[in-house]
Formats: sequence, structure tokens, C-alpha cells
Amino acid sequence: MSDHRQLSSERRRSRRRYPSVFWPMLLIGAGTLLLLRNLGFISWESWQALGRFWPVLLIAWGIEMLFGRRSWFGSLISAGLIILLLVGVVVLVVVGGNLPAISNLTTSAVMHIRHIEYPLADEVTQANVQIDWSGLPGRLTSLDTAEDLIAGDIAYQGELVFDVRPHGEYVEITLDHYASGAWVQFPRWGREDYRWDVWLTPHLPLALSMDTGSGAYDLDLAGLQVVELFLDTGSGPVTLTLPSQGGLDGRIEGGSGPVRIVLPWGREVRVVREAGSGSFHVGPRLRLVEGQADDDGIWETDGFDGAEDGILLRIEQGSGDVWIE
Repeated sequence: MSDHRQLSSERRRSRRRYPSVFWPMLLIGAGTLLLLRNLGFISWESWQALGRFWPVLLIAWGIEMLFGRRSWFGSLISAGLIILLLVGVVVLVVVGGNLPAISNLTTSAVMHIRHIEYPLADEVTQANVQIDWSGLPGRLTSLDTAEDLIAGDIAYQGELVFDVRPHGEYVEITLDHYASGAWVQFPRWGREDYRWDVWLTPHLPLALSMDTGSGAYDLDLAGLQVVELFLDTGSGPVTLTLPSQGGLDGRIEGGSGPVRIVLPWGREVRVVREAGSGSFHVGPRLRLVEGQADDDGIWETDGFDGAEDGILLRIEQGSGDVWIE
């Protein structure tokens, strides 16, 4: 009987799993990096370059799984290897600026701020504007002057694409960016100029197509002549103010972020909703005329049928909530 108990005890010891060191080491490493950043030892450029080394976390996790849970001695080996690995990455990024490979990582993560503008020519009568917003906060509104068709102050990493193609009376504008550098983009606290501010002319009919990302966006179309609108939202919150005059045919494809739609006072509106998993809220001006309130449906203001310049808005809702005010 004692031999059986001894054998069972040995089996329990052989199956014993020792505490993982991966998560404690990850927290210690992250806290150390943040402290060095706050003390000024790590620049934002180096901080961005660190993001390119995220696969090191997978290597560290593999080391911990291979050695760390077998014995206390294995845990010590795992902790030592992970420390050496993380310290080596930090040293490479912080003091390895003379190495071409590391230097390229750092310089590609630099944030630039560029002012863009394109003049409004007398012969132009219509413009098609396509904007692919970055993950930074953004605002779109109307220009106060009549000299430009578009203007903006744009913060970006990598390459900014500002392409204007005139076709006689018609102009096609593309505003986009191709990010390079760190795969993990870290926020830049205290830098309010790291954002996108775009202004469009109120003097032309516009066909406007936009994709938003993870930032917060204020898209104020109240003073613009937007006749066609396509908006593909991402994970960031979006506030969309619709034009205060003229007819509009608009379509919104919702993402995971919340969308708030502001209806200018006095406009007649029809909303056609294809339901998603997010909640849907409408203000008192809209009444349900077809479908169900918690599913696919059509909402209208009382005077939409007789309006000459009404707003037709089709919403393909995603997982984000939608409010219409």
C-alpha cells in the first residue's frame, strides 16, 4: 500500500505545472519601457520602431512553453532568456541607429505634417473627392474662402497620397496614405496637431467617398453641396452632420464603431436601414413607415414625399450603434 502511495506521489510531481513567467515578464518589460519613455530615454521614433519587433513576443512565449513550466530550474532559464531577448531588442533600437536596418526602422516611423491645397478653377463645375482617413483623429468641414477646392493639414507616417486629376469641368481628388514603420501604432499623448483636418469648397456639387479607421471623426457636411455620399466606417466613433441644402443620395456601411448622424433642421429625410448587430436609435422627427423598429425598416420625416431636395440615406449597419438626431 505504501508503494502505491509513493508511486502516486511521484506521478503528481511529474505532472506538476510550475507558474508561468511569461505574463509577469511581459508586464515588467512594458512598465519598464513606459518608464524609460516618460523619463526621455526612448524617443517616439524609437518607440515606434519597437513595434516592428512584436514577433519577439511569440519567441518569448515559445521559450516559456519549452522550458518554463517543467521545473523551477526551467523557469529560471526561461526568465533569463526572455530578459536577454527583450534587453537585446531595446538596445538594438535605442543605440543601433548606425546600423542601416535599424536606422530605416526608426526613420520610417517619423510623423510628418503637411499642408495640402488645390485652387478652384473657374471652369470646374463638379468634383469627386475620395478620402481614406488614417487612424488619427479627423475633421471635415467647409472652406471659408472661395480660392481653393480643397485644403488640409495632414499628419502621416510613410507616404501621403494627394492626387488631383482635372478633366475639364470635372475634377477627381484622392487623399490617402501608405503607412510604414511600426506595425503597432502607439498614441501620441499631448500632440493635438497629429490629426487630419480637411476643408472642401462650398461652391461646387461634390460626390464624396470616405473610409474611416480607428480614430474619432467629425464629418460636418452642413455647409457643403454634397449630392452623393458613400461612407465606410471603421472602429472609431463618427459624427456625421448632413448638408443643410440640396438633394443627397447617401450610403453608409457601418463597422464596429458608433455612428451619430445629425439631421439639419428643416430637411426632409428618408432612412432605409439594413439591420446589423448594433442598436439603432432615431429622433422624434423620423417615423417608421415600413418594416420593424428592431430590424430592417424605412423611416421618414412627414414631408419627405413632397420634397424636391430630400435626403435619401441607406444604412447597412454593422456591430456599432447608430443614432440619428
